[in-house]
Amino acid sequence: MVKKVNSATVSLWDILSSTCTYSIPYNQRPYTWNLKNWETLWTSFFSENDKSVFLGSIILLDDTENVNDAIKVYDGQQRLTTLTIMCKAFIDVLYENSFIQEATQIKVYLLTDSMNKPRLTVSQKLQTYFKENIQCPIDIGASPGQTDSEKLIYKSYQYFKDMVSGLLDTHQTNGAKLYELLENRLRSLEIVKLTIADVLLGIEIFESVNATGEKLNASELAKNILIKHARLSGKKASADLDLEWTEISERLQGVGFSFVDFLHYHWISKYQYVGKSQLFNAMKKKYGNNSADWLDFFENLKATSVTIENIFSLYTFPNFKLHYPHANGNPKYSDRYLRYLRCLSFVKNKSWIIPIFTLLNYETDLNKRGESYINSNSFHILLEKHFVFCFLHFNVFSLPTRDFTPSMYKLAKAINNALADNPQNATLSNKAVKDAFQDHYKGANSYVKKAIKGFEAMPDEFLDGVLSMRHTKDNKYLIHALYGEIEEGIYGGTFHNIPAHSIEHYMPQESSASWGITKEISKQHENKLGNILIIDASLNGKLQNKSHRDKMDILRNHPTLNNSVKDFIRVNDSGNGPYDFGMLTETQLKNSDPLKSPTEIDKRTIEISNFLKVLFIDKMKY
Repeated sequence: MVKKVNSATVSLWDILSSTCTYSIPYNQRPYTWNLKNWETLWTSFFSENDKSVFLGSIILLDDTENVNDAIKVYDGQQRLTTLTIMCKAFIDVLYENSFIQEATQIKVYLLTDSMNKPRLTVSQKLQTYFKENIQCPIDIGASPGQTDSEKLIYKSYQYFKDMVSGLLDTHQTNGAKLYELLENRLRSLEIVKLTIADVLLGIEIFESVNATGEKLNASELAKNILIKHARLSGKKASADLDLEWTEISERLQGVGFSFVDFLHYHWISKYQYVGKSQLFNAMKKKYGNNSADWLDFFENLKATSVTIENIFSLYTFPNFKLHYPHANGNPKYSDRYLRYLRCLSFVKNKSWIIPIFTLLNYETDLNKRGESYINSNSFHILLEKHFVFCFLHFNVFSLPTRDFTPSMYKLAKAINNALADNPQNATLSNKAVKDAFQDHYKGANSYVKKAIKGFEAMPDEFLDGVLSMRHTKDNKYLIHALYGEIEEGIYGGTFHNIPAHSIEHYMPQESSASWGITKEISKQHENKLGNILIIDASLNGKLQNKSHRDKMDILRNHPTLNNSVKDFIRVNDSGNGPYDFGMLTETQLKNSDPLKSPTEIDKRTIEISNFLKVLFIDKMKY
């Protein structure tokens, strides 16, 4: 019987200086080690009090007949990559101190072979940077990278270079002794080398080792098992799956989603809820050894990643129409649903996205046969309700996700079931989706219904939430949208053209000269909602840092003003309204308390809070 696993205890020198070369296979995670790991490795090498003699195990796959082919590293890539970086740090410190022979020896023994071929081939995305900066000629130093992974490699290199420089100083700048010290430690540190000849066994051992050692998250394990089933099925090359997985990852990274959160949301939108720690086990239980099911799951995952990207990027109707060709194009409706879709991206917890990507996935399936759900005149109402509820829940009331997230995946599963129960009948499946949303908002067990009753009973908490909101460089669109809602719903005006309008800080951000208020004091108040006006962009430069009186003179009869700004002027001119910005002083701002001693800015923020409460709670019909 042929042994499946051969083991041997060897030194690190034997591993790094071996005549064979190593490569990182597709299923491995990116380079992830950080300062704590680097410190631990350095201590195991050179600490006077805590030197190690054993550095764990490494799993190598040798399934090639050609001796020139690289051996794949199925466990231990983080250590091998880091050891290579550390060797480069030794090379550069020795070279910079004119120890050319010693630097060259490390390069030819440990980093490249006799043909100048790298002894370690890292993951595809890092290969070019690694060859040009770590496995390069001794007279070329490492340079900062561009991607996050490259920057992490460079940070590791900088750490080890600093440590090696310190080590050289302790040895009276003797390069020969430094080289001897490194070689002796590499020869004395041992590692268990497990060599296997079956790629599937390598994947299984990889999963087993990481299940009991350093935990991989569900997305890393899912990629691993998908590569296994791609190989078993013969329908997709491992390299193709790895490339597609990378594309999904970059797509998600571009919109601020972690892969594991995305995978979790995708899973619970279809199947029974599990926590992220149990997600991979749930996947294995569901799909077992059925390669076709695993690959179908991967195709669904790809499609959902595109939907996620669409949600965070399709903010103009022509772009939205390209992906959802049956969407209602009437600006009366499309302007609103695109507005709320964009506003959702500002909700602090992202689990709001579960029913939305499910609904748009459903729309995509319907579009394939020329049918639609979102072509009606009510899609904007659906998204408005969803945005308002999620915004209140997290941005205003700061409530926990405990009951919110289950309500989201319950709705998502109902949408998925609508299609599964009526795969060829859009009329019936659309009715089921509509009923699912009705139950979500008004059903007997509706969390939304229960939460809204709670919202109505928390006026003080609502006010606190609005008072704590601030305009920042990142939430300009949201601020525009909130004021646009007030303009439409309270003042009977028209939602403004956002690109043509500006956010004006009425008390200027530089208010010392014209208002007598120092920056130290004004910066605590200038970004509160009560200090903001939405004005035509052409007006912004005219107002600049002018005084209250000068600003009033410019604004008072300007033809571009919306109704809310007109009312702001009216209140200030009246002299007996709820606020008067002419009374703002540094003393008032310094001693302010939004409830006990409110400034004029606080008073207007309270008014805005009342407007939003009317629109988002009192008048919102779910």
